[in-house]
Amino acid sequence: MTQSYFMTTRHQRLITGLKPILAVALLASVLTSVSFVAAEKAAIADTAAESSQVEALIAKLRDQDAKVRQEAAKKLGELGDLRAVEPLIAALRDQSWWVRDNVAKILGRLNDIRAVEPLTAALADENSWVRSSVTEALYRLAKLQPVESLIPALKNKDWRVRFVAAIGLSQLNNIQALEPLIAALEDERREVRKAAVRALDRLKDKRVVEPLIAAIRDKDSEVRYEVILVLERLKDERAVEPLIAALEDTDRMVRSSAAGALGELGNGRAVEFLIIALRDQDFAVRYRAVDALGRLGMLGRLGDGQTVDLVIDRLISALADEDKTVRASAASAFDSLAVNELIRSRLSDGRAVEPLIAALRDEDRWVRSSAGKALGKLGDVQAVEPLIKALEDEYSSNSRPLYLGRF
Repeated sequence: MTQSYFMTTRHQRLITGLKPILAVALLASVLTSVSFVAAEKAAIADTAAESSQVEALIAKLRDQDAKVRQEAAKKLGELGDLRAVEPLIAALRDQSWWVRDNVAKILGRLNDIRAVEPLTAALADENSWVRSSVTEALYRLAKLQPVESLIPALKNKDWRVRFVAAIGLSQLNNIQALEPLIAALEDERREVRKAAVRALDRLKDKRVVEPLIAAIRDKDSEVRYEVILVLERLKDERAVEPLIAALEDTDRMVRSSAAGALGELGNGRAVEFLIIALRDQDFAVRYRAVDALGRLGMLGRLGDGQTVDLVIDRLISALADEDKTVRASAASAFDSLAVNELIRSRLSDGRAVEPLIAALRDEDRWVRSSAGKALGKLGDVQAVEPLIKALEDEYSSNSRPLYLGRF
């Protein structure tokens, strides 16, 4: 007989001799005790079942079939049981790259510091997808490591340890790391230098500007690109001249990011160089240069009337660019320029109207939409009829209220 049977029988004898109200209270107490015992047993059973499931899945990590190993790793990640950490660490050496890739992602989610060192070693994996997942996992685990241990690790002989230290410091955002991270900008490995740039970005300290300006000349284009993105966010005037120089970089992404950064900084010194960049062979550079000039025009920083006229002429030419993103950006730039009263007066001669009307018939709907908005801002009566016809363009329905805004 069960414990609950004896408990119930014994209390039944007591209840018969009590007043009804006391009997009810006592009976409720007994039932609660019985329910608690049953729930406790169920919980123990569930725990045992889950434990058995974890052990079975761990065993499957050694199965000969890669699909079975992959599925076992996935389910262990879903369970989140930390007993799986060590077996999963061992699976980082699995012969199948897609098992290793999945295991790296799971270890990042399990949030256990034991995985840091094995994942650091896995940065040398032969497969690029695995290395990418390992890096992502290390980013997730970075916050588990104290800054006191990461700073010395920036000088470790193993570049992978230095890399992990840099990405760890990027997550901790601790000003103690400022000088060591600046020193890491000259590391022999580009991976470490890139991670140091990103970590310095998180610090948001103006002392990083000069070292980053020096890093614009880094031998690796990916590092230079990262540096420019950070300088754009810092918006420091000291970066203007170096960013202008970067418009002639050999790498198209560096040139493109430099043009975008100059637009964000809003300094008129960049205008003549951005005009030159409108002739760049790469569409992304032309696109960012057009956008930057539009921003500078909106701020009234294009310079004297002669320079404004030159910008207008170059933007008109950009409306016929072979790339649709450049054409759309040019039309949008006229929309921005029209905000400035001085520039709008320069546009009153109507020279931009016909090219913008022609853009209403562009094959790309974003070009048509941007041209319609610009014409609406300029308010030239020549555009009324073409704009009315353009309202039939079903793809421009979201922009219709803007087309005739100034008429």
